[in-house]
Amino acid sequence: MKDFRIAAVQCRPSPSGPFDENLAMLDRHLACAVKRGAQFVVFPEVTLSGYVNEAEAVHSRALRMVDPVVGEAVALSDRHSVYCCFGMFEADGDKLYNTAILAGEGRQIGVYRKVHIPDRERGLFSPGDRLRVFDTPFARTGIGICFDNEVCETHATLAVLGAELIVMPAAWADHWEREDYVESCATDEEVIRERCRWQTMMFGARCRDTGTYSVLANQCGIESGGPWRFPGKSMIFAPTGRVLAEAGAWEEEILCADLDAQLLARYRAMPCYALNERRPVAYRALVDEALGSGTRRKDRPEVSCGSDRHSTERCPPKTSL
Repeated sequence: MKDFRIAAVQCRPSPSGPFDENLAMLDRHLACAVKRGAQFVVFPEVTLSGYVNEAEAVHSRALRMVDPVVGEAVALSDRHSVYCCFGMFEADGDKLYNTAILAGEGRQIGVYRKVHIPDRERGLFSPGDRLRVFDTPFARTGIGICFDNEVCETHATLAVLGAELIVMPAAWADHWEREDYVESCATDEEVIRERCRWQTMMFGARCRDTGTYSVLANQCGIESGGPWRFPGKSMIFAPTGRVLAEAGAWEEEILCADLDAQLLARYRAMPCYALNERRPVAYRALVDEALGSGTRRKDRPEVSCGSDRHSTERCPPKTSL
């Protein structure tokens, strides 16, 4: 890793307008982020498509990798001389994926398909087949899309594969706090307070556990006449778990932070850096279906560890979690 400036763009892509609208939004925000010195820019989940979770709408907003819209989005990284991560609904044969693309120098550096599909999206998307880490000029970079980051094994696996930076494109709506919590939130103020609490607690701990920088870019805003309200509250975390930068609620914002390679090195050199003390032989229950069947949903599709034709990442070290 080397020192660099990263930006998280908090925005609301259109879920129904022409794709040109979202391309123009990408272009505009990249230009603004670069003016602020950003070398790597992270956008929210499905930035090209806009977030929907009704089957007909998802199919209408899905793009194939060869679509000119995807090519134009990737080309923006060359126009602005920046690396970026953005997402879309991807159509591949008869399957749909929630996909993130890492782009730089006008080309695809890597493609990642969301592995963990939450209840609200189950039946719409096929799960990706593996977690991935990609080389960039700044840091070895892993990607976790929205609900991926709720599953603690995601960040641990990415760190074992060599990630120094984990980017987290998200479309977390206030449904999470209002309806899905055991104790739901009633007001916008409660939603924001609870969101800040769990994000800081959870992702701060993920970073401390793994010794990685993490960047959360969430959608924001309220869809006119629609069901989705995205509170925003994007954040950038240090390996120590400290919040380096935090966005406001509901409104568009570009969040920037300078990532310090020496801080990462010092943290990983600590005598009790947790990742160095792992005992994989003791964790069989995490990966052995016979041992872990009590916590596994019976209707959840298997996730294989095969290859993916979109993968362009360096081969990870052969190590088990």
